[in-house]
Amino acid sequence: MTRKKLLYFIPGTLCNSDLWQRLWPLLSDEYLLVHTAIPAAGNMQQVVDSLVKKIRSHSAGQRFALLGFSLGGYLASAISCQFDDQLDKLMVVANDPGVLPEIELQARKNIVSALQGQAKAVIGKRRVIAMLHPELGDTAAIVSLVQKMDSSFDKQSLLHHLTELSVRRDLTELLSCQHRPLWFVYGDRDPLVNSAQLQRLQQKSSSIKCQQLAFCGHFAPLEQPNQLAELITQWMQLAEENTHNSSSGKN
Repeated sequence: MTRKKLLYFIPGTLCNSDLWQRLWPLLSDEYLLVHTAIPAAGNMQQVVDSLVKKIRSHSAGQRFALLGFSLGGYLASAISCQFDDQLDKLMVVANDPGVLPEIELQARKNIVSALQGQAKAVIGKRRVIAMLHPELGDTAAIVSLVQKMDSSFDKQSLLHHLTELSVRRDLTELLSCQHRPLWFVYGDRDPLVNSAQLQRLQQKSSSIKCQQLAFCGHFAPLEQPNQLAELITQWMQLAEENTHNSSSGKN
């Protein structure tokens, strides 16, 4: 019996497995899709180390692919630096490997300040809408789903994501030295992605490819699941072709 191809998914800030509910039904049943939750405590390096340990244990030596969304994209990038050939390919959705923009860091500080004295933390509707493409037909449904995911976390989780996991180092050079297929996928109206930086990174390595989604803001798995599913399928097939060509060239 053929073993399914392992594909791990790491979500973003205050996102749970509901993030994939529009995407996963569109993917091949040849894949074993694994939601990998972000640990609830620890600084960035501790969280990365915890995820690496979890994936090593679950994969049990099997080769795998890794996809991360937003914060999960940054975590996936950091995780990839701790794996050799066992990690076949990496896809980073709605994230670039640099530090957060100053305007976003300030927005997060403002949210943290506003949370002081509140028993429950909720990301406001206005902020969610600001991250979506303005011409979406189902904005209300996506906002509702994002806020539903948000409500499943406690205040401490939000503070953890907005403080300790906002402290990031630039991984650009480390990623440019990798030889596995690495695709960066982002919406054409994503306010949190530095697309110019990604284009420069693409020029540094033939293994790196940038893919832009049309009519898409930050929440690609919810806004454009069909486009994203098509790219994931292409990415998985490309990796398989590369692996086959590499193997056939050995004596």
